[in-house]
Amino acid sequence: MPQIHHKGKHFDVPGPHICELPPQRTPFLFQAGTSKAGREFGAKHAEAIFVGGQTPEIVRTSTDALRQLASEKFGRNPRHLKIIAGITIIVDDTDEKAQAKRAELLSYGDREGALALFGGWTGYDLSTYTDDEDFRFVKAPAIESIVNRWSATVPGTDNAPWTKARIAEYLILGGMGEKIVGSPKTVVDELERWLDVADVDGFNLSHVVSPGSFEDIIQRVLPELRKRGLF
Repeated sequence: MPQIHHKGKHFDVPGPHICELPPQRTPFLFQAGTSKAGREFGAKHAEAIFVGGQTPEIVRTSTDALRQLASEKFGRNPRHLKIIAGITIIVDDTDEKAQAKRAELLSYGDREGALALFGGWTGYDLSTYTDDEDFRFVKAPAIESIVNRWSATVPGTDNAPWTKARIAEYLILGGMGEKIVGSPKTVVDELERWLDVADVDGFNLSHVVSPGSFEDIIQRVLPELRKRGLF
């Protein structure tokens, strides 16, 4: 492993790189973050950018904006910028078994931990609110902006109150990202829809359990992808 010995304006790096050198010899740059500065850095420098969102229609606005920025401001071929969406997959042999697996996994989740995570994001202690409080209407902008986005985009939650229980249930499995639950056919159908509608190039797969989530993907999703010529 060659030494780096970088000495720059902001930092020095004396030792070897922690990853194997890629074929192109220079690091493969991923960018994540939605700030204006972060998006511009990614559009200018990154090979790939991570994006998040609950529906492919919402993510499409991000992919279009990033590729337009890369092309118009930095003169890059917009298709050279790869967009990677975050997704959690819960898969089993049938849709019914997958839903049962989701329910079982959910039963092991830590409700208080999920609410503490949400509190860290927003800066609010949710223990000060009642269990039946609807967080769409709590007059706390940091909370309302997140919860109202979920209310508008998370399937099956139209006009449903977003209580602490609903927030915890949503976050326990897969955090804020999209969740796909179903048989191999159902999962790959939805992945294909994301590729088409969101115009993403691939997926950053989150796990619920390790290595079980990845074993399920390898054993069930990968054969379906290969059958369709997608992998």
